[in-house]
Amino acid sequence: MPLYPIYRDFFRFINGLDKGPDPWVSYQRHYLRPHREFLFSYWRSFKWMDLGQIEERVRRIRRGDYSVLEGLIAQEAPEKIIAKALERCERFATPTEEPDVYLIVGFFSSDGFVVEFRGRPVIGFGLERFRDFMPLKIIFAHEYCHYLRRLTKGCARACSLAEMLLSEGLAAVFSEFVFPERPLHEHIFLSRSRVNWCIENEAYLLGLVRSELRSSNLVSSLFSGGDAELGIPPRVGNYVGYRIMKEYLSGAMEIKDIIHHADIVDLESVLARSFSG
Repeated sequence: MPLYPIYRDFFRFINGLDKGPDPWVSYQRHYLRPHREFLFSYWRSFKWMDLGQIEERVRRIRRGDYSVLEGLIAQEAPEKIIAKALERCERFATPTEEPDVYLIVGFFSSDGFVVEFRGRPVIGFGLERFRDFMPLKIIFAHEYCHYLRRLTKGCARACSLAEMLLSEGLAAVFSEFVFPERPLHEHIFLSRSRVNWCIENEAYLLGLVRSELRSSNLVSSLFSGGDAELGIPPRVGNYVGYRIMKEYLSGAMEIKDIIHHADIVDLESVLARSFSG
């Protein structure tokens, strides 16, 4: 697996902060210029920050801002965690080519993501998001599933509710296959109490999504900030997608086949067959 730990160059910049050079000049020399192609591709994909905003943020950095992350890396390098996670993932599904993996330190990055780079999908991790590395292996399995699906379905980002439920549900089920010893709430990135709420309100949630599968009307409500008017807490779409795809897997197909072949029609069929009451 080609793995690019470019976070190390970020820490070269951090380690030089107290030595006098202008922080923005030092950031460009150690980190931005050597990895410009990937970093700009990532920033463009998510449209989060422009270069002026990045410079402003760089100038506010202090040496101690990343001390927690430095401590985590000193305990166990994230490269080792990811290499072990890949071995477990490949027991269930092997791609035609192993993913390139980029370990970055950014500003307000996603903890894990798949983006198109040089014409193909790659996996990345924003290490500044982590306060411990316990979730890293699960997030890798989650993004690995997204990567496999991108290889088959292309790099277009999901837009309809059905596509989001398929994508996130499959990734959660896959990570559960790979790391069955971890509890459900870790695979769907919710608290235990939020999972309990979802279980209690499952019929309501499934009823909401059934008529909106091919639209994007509920995507933000279910996968982002929730909707007070509908009584939906944030990010409960992760649970809904998981439940639907878990039910789909109760059939004869293996997880690797579902990753490559499942589509919206299959999701509609599962809802009609198993959750119609």
